[in-house]
Amino acid sequence: MFTLLCIDDDLTALYIRRLVLERAGYFVLYAGDAKTAVEIFTDTHVDLVLSDHFLQETTGMEMAAEMKRLKPNVPIAILSGAVDPPEGVLLHADLFLSKTETPQTVLQKIAELLNRG
Repeated sequence: MFTLLCIDDDLTALYIRRLVLERAGYFVLYAGDAKTAVEIFTDTHVDLVLSDHFLQETTGMEMAAEMKRLKPNVPIAILSGAVDPPEGVLLHADLFLSKTETPQTVLQKIAELLNRG
């Protein structure tokens, strides 16, 4: 079973995303802020990170840069309400997903990232 770390400061969105991921068979760790997420990421085995781009104290891109420095082989997917990737987001993230994507598309893209290596 793959372990995913899901990050969003919108706790309702985080809860819904977590339910979708768990129903798809993933073990889901979650955090409502970047500081907690980096702590979990550092101390726990994580197969993939799925994070909102706009967090209260930072961006998903900045957090992804720190996570890639710590564990460069862990894939990171960034979600945003934007349809196009924010500038520079793919410098540190492996995948950009718009929140307009269906849950099935998000699950498919996550599976592709997990199975690529």
